[in-house]
Amino acid sequence: MKRLTIALNALLFFTNLYSNELIHSDYDNYFKYLELTGRAEPGFISYQSFSNNIWIYEESENPWMKRLERDRAFYSNDKISLELQDPELLLTANSFNQYGKNDGAMWQGKGLNGRLQAGISFRSKFVDITFYPQIWFAQNLEYEILPGINPSPYSSFFGNIDLAQRMGDEPLFEFDFGQTDIRFNFWKFTFGFSTEEIWLGPGRINGLILSNNSAGLPHFDLGFKKIDTKIGSVEGRFLWGLLRESDYFNDDSSDDLRLFSSASIAWNFVWIPGFNIGLNWSAQTPGGNFEARDFFVIPLTFLRQAESNETNDNDQKYSITLDWKFPDSGFEFYGEFAFEDFNGGGTHTPDHTLFYTLGGFYVVPFSQQRGFIVNFEHTNMGVSDSQELIWDTQATPDYYTHHRVVHGYGNLGQVLGASIGPGSDSQFGSLTYYDFWGSAELFVMRHNKDKTYIYNDVNNDTGMINVELSFGLNGLIFLGPFDLNAGFVVVSEISNLYIEGNDEWNFHGELGLRYRY
Repeated sequence: MKRLTIALNALLFFTNLYSNELIHSDYDNYFKYLELTGRAEPGFISYQSFSNNIWIYEESENPWMKRLERDRAFYSNDKISLELQDPELLLTANSFNQYGKNDGAMWQGKGLNGRLQAGISFRSKFVDITFYPQIWFAQNLEYEILPGINPSPYSSFFGNIDLAQRMGDEPLFEFDFGQTDIRFNFWKFTFGFSTEEIWLGPGRINGLILSNNSAGLPHFDLGFKKIDTKIGSVEGRFLWGLLRESDYFNDDSSDDLRLFSSASIAWNFVWIPGFNIGLNWSAQTPGGNFEARDFFVIPLTFLRQAESNETNDNDQKYSITLDWKFPDSGFEFYGEFAFEDFNGGGTHTPDHTLFYTLGGFYVVPFSQQRGFIVNFEHTNMGVSDSQELIWDTQATPDYYTHHRVVHGYGNLGQVLGASIGPGSDSQFGSLTYYDFWGSAELFVMRHNKDKTYIYNDVNNDTGMINVELSFGLNGLIFLGPFDLNAGFVVVSEISNLYIEGNDEWNFHGELGLRYRY
């Protein structure tokens, strides 16, 4: 059985080609297609960011080979290089209400929205510096929302979380540092200061602990990149950052910043080819004055300083990830299983506060030039039966909310993890076709919005579950050095705002232009 393995020490067979790509961009998704046809391998296991999203690929004929053969450097010598990062302009529009997922700092409200990003990088043996910011705007036209439960009328309608239903009532024009990063590298060890978006785990639509659904948090991280050993490949990273309150939560300036820390480790088994497993752990403390112990919540937990009402105010989450790739058959299965609280007393059932994602990819190549990739993903963030039974005594009624960290699991008004938000579930399916001219994707998604809001109503008089059905088509066409993106999504809002019979339609359009250096 032939299995293609690409490694740095295999230069006899493979040309040393690399590519840094934005998380889940067109090119990042294309490398997934190449990986499952045995022609590429990621330089990471689970920890994805722009600086770490390195793909190593075979120099052979493939549909997009000419797009991958490029040199971003406009100046280089034996010691340093200066590189230009791809500039991109994206315009979107929504006809009825807010729609958009995994779009970083950008918030796509009703009306016209847009984003422009461009950057430059300095590379050397030990130091890499990238300045890759973005500016974005939103027309932010008015649409109907539920009454907010915090001082701002635009705040969340349920649970302790800084999750804005609408970003105020004025047009927005914002600057974000985006994928900006200052990084120091010594062999495989790395540390740096960054505002990069980070995705942990193999999910495509929903990353349960960290994703690119919100702006990247300013942070310091240290650890080691993917290292090949006799027992397999391993990577690990510690991170400390600041989560920021949006303008649509409360009027208390003393809690605008929260301390966030995380630890992640992933291992690629040498005994089971293609099998990866990872552990991700996050903790945050309420806004205000941070104590020294708040920077070491995760290691202190191992010393029985775990999260509980008696010991501290920290909100901790952890997840176990796994993915198993079969390049010979073009198939990959993946999953992430996360827990909202720690089982301190050992009395809860195993599914208490469990939420999860399950998915898979399947590649159908027609030739070296053409092929399909199919993706399916199911995410469940609905509360368990055991959680429902203790609602009368449990202070936290929903995932990503917290009884003491009142901002919940959010950053600048958007969810830090799964794009579907707390208490929801979703099913996503897509079919993407790759050819020498670009790609075309057809997808469908069903999103049950925060079901806990309904289930928590003991009188059962709140209404119906708000279901969002999306049907979309995206296309990418190569025009010389330019990439032209276009997409159209039809969204059916069933029982909008949880009102039976209140069915609405939203039409979402996208048009993007990227210069590919």
